[in-house]
Amino acid sequence: MIEKLNDNLVVATDGAVSVRGYHGGELGTGPVEQYVRALQGVADLTWGLPVYTSSQIRKTMILELPGVTPTGETGADGFCAVIGQIEGEFPGTVPMAIWASEPNVMIVRDKVVRTPAALVGLKIRVAGAMAGKVVLAQMDRFDYDTRLSTGVVAAGGTLGILIPPSIGFGIYAILTEQSIGRLFLAGVLPGILLLTLFVIAVSLVCALSPGIGPLGPRRT
Repeated sequence: MIEKLNDNLVVATDGAVSVRGYHGGELGTGPVEQYVRALQGVADLTWGLPVYTSSQIRKTMILELPGVTPTGETGADGFCAVIGQIEGEFPGTVPMAIWASEPNVMIVRDKVVRTPAALVGLKIRVAGAMAGKVVLAQMDRFDYDTRLSTGVVAAGGTLGILIPPSIGFGIYAILTEQSIGRLFLAGVLPGILLLTLFVIAVSLVCALSPGIGPLGPRRT
């Protein structure tokens, strides 16, 4: 995003103005450090996630929560309406924008999904493109029931965030300034337990309905 902004600025100003981004905590790890860099003049523009600095900007954090802004109004409307009450939380700086969340919604092609019941009848995307191409193709080859094969791939995708190395845990640890190693260790036991339950569930389904998951050829 910053690189694209820089490219547009350079073209629009004939090289007179440019912008450089410092990513991944290069100027200090965590949202609080980003705010400090703005105060120090090290950076002209910084941003962070209010939810991770709730002790510092308590009123602003409330504004970004889902459902706070009335239906029909934008986050900008809500921000401008209470700017006089929250601007004191940013001493020494000028707040330029804020992230405001709409009520949780899943965007699909033909309908709006706001509850689990609304998922009925939808085709759910598999956990990953590679899993869909490789695993599903092989299960179709051995005549596995589509309900079983797609269910196994979709459920198995949830193990990726639990069993190390987990990209999800890594990103979460960086954003919340937690120990990546401790998060990895915390996910091992739940991951193994969930995997065991999946194996038991699939085994029971195949035992009760052998046609759903036929035995493959014997190998030595």
